[in-house]
Amino acid sequence: MIFDSFFFAIIGTPTAAINYYRALFRYPRDDLQKRITVPVLIVWGCQDRALGEELADASQNYCSDVRLKKIRNASHWVQQDAPDEVNNYMETFLNE
Repeated sequence: MIFDSFFFAIIGTPTAAINYYRALFRYPRDDLQKRITVPVLIVWGCQDRALGEELADASQNYCSDVRLKKIRNASHWVQQDAPDEVNNYMETFLNE
């Protein structure tokens, strides 16, 4: 994917991405099991090779008010692959 190559070519980006996962395992959080009570919009690219679609479905279990929008032809970089669709979902959500 062109975006992947460009994104990770930026100085410091690979280190920042790796540090995110290092911190995730080094500093576990105990508040992640709390139910989210504010409205949530999840926009998911179904062609994501890193995160399976089942994670989007499971995320709904942690939210009281969730809207899950799946974009079939988008990858992990859903906002890059389908910007108009993502923007439409966000605009509708924010105007509700």
